[in-house]
Amino acid sequence: MPAPMLDLQPQTEPRKAPPAHPAPAQARLILNNPVPKPPAPQPMTGEPALLGAAPARPRRRHWLIAASFLLAVIAPTLIAAAYLIWTAADRYGSRLAFSIRSNQTAAPLEILGAVTQLGNSSVLTDGQVLYDFIQSQQIVETVRARLPLEAIYNRAPADWVYSLGEDQPIEDLVDYWNRMVDVSLDPAIGILTVEARAFTPGEARAIATEILAASAELVNRLADTAREDAVRYAAVELTGAEARLRDIRARLRDFRDFEQEVDPSQNARVAIALVAGLEQELSQARVQLDLLRGALDDKAPRIVLLKRQVASLEARIAAERTRLGAGAGPGRDGRRPLSQVVGEFEELVVDREFAEQSYTLAMATYQQAEAEARRRHRYLAAHIEPTLSEAPQYPDRPLLIAAVFLFALAAWSILVLAGYNIRDRR
Repeated sequence: MPAPMLDLQPQTEPRKAPPAHPAPAQARLILNNPVPKPPAPQPMTGEPALLGAAPARPRRRHWLIAASFLLAVIAPTLIAAAYLIWTAADRYGSRLAFSIRSNQTAAPLEILGAVTQLGNSSVLTDGQVLYDFIQSQQIVETVRARLPLEAIYNRAPADWVYSLGEDQPIEDLVDYWNRMVDVSLDPAIGILTVEARAFTPGEARAIATEILAASAELVNRLADTAREDAVRYAAVELTGAEARLRDIRARLRDFRDFEQEVDPSQNARVAIALVAGLEQELSQARVQLDLLRGALDDKAPRIVLLKRQVASLEARIAAERTRLGAGAGPGRDGRRPLSQVVGEFEELVVDREFAEQSYTLAMATYQQAEAEARRRHRYLAAHIEPTLSEAPQYPDRPLLIAAVFLFALAAWSILVLAGYNIRDRR
């Protein structure tokens, strides 16, 4: 709240007008004690004076806050600046970008995914595999077998922050690798961007080149494995289909040998036609017999002959029907009914046709797998080759110094406010 203003003008009682004719005693009193003049007004200053306020003096806590500011903010900033200016070594970056492409014709769903920026799932899967591979121990061991990584990362031994150090285990080397190699994956189009850093531009480019080579080898190895698996699975399916076809053909051959018939369905059609002809002859014989019975005696030779002809036709028709399967039990010669034979034969024929179709499909799949195995479906395409830096990009000294200062200032402010909050609550 603003301090109350001090009224510098004295508050005087209003004087009463003297009587027109004062008394002699009162006149003598006025002459002996004249009315004092009011003091001159004092000029107003910029800051109003506080009633009873003592001048401000720094206390012990103020000195502690100032000392803590120097220790917690200024000192870390000066240390970071000294390290970045005199000790930190320059680092160079080599950038490359690549993606995994396929020479297969895109399906309608994949075209729709490209339009809607959903991406190809197979390409995204391969990109994720490479993203994990570049950060793994496997690529570190691969690059270390081709380049002296320990010597490259110890070019600046005075830089104790960004130097690898001597005799480091593989786990520490992998952690340091992930600090010196940045990799990012664009999920929309499957592009990987890699930046390799080192203390010299040539070594940074050499590391980036080895990363590209190792990634291409991984893609080719995975593609070869996929093609070999496809050919192997197709060969297994072809072998199974061929075995099933051989088995059904052997069963069909045994069936024909046992039944002594090549095609029982044709025999069935012949038997049906024979029964139809016999029934027609039987009908004609019965009509003639009925006509002669009205004119001749039953013992007449012609009637007796017709009766024998009718009986013979009926017996023949019954035998043919029994052979076709009309009735229970085997035929007169002990063989199975023709309906059972035809039914089993048709089942074997259907199994053979299915086995032949399966074999044809398996053969086509195997031939296609072999043809696809001779082509490269997945390959690594680098649209940005490893670059060679001419000026150091790291460390960004002004940015890091400002970051240290702001972080230290924020931490110090939080601690001071927390301390005052605790003090006020007591």
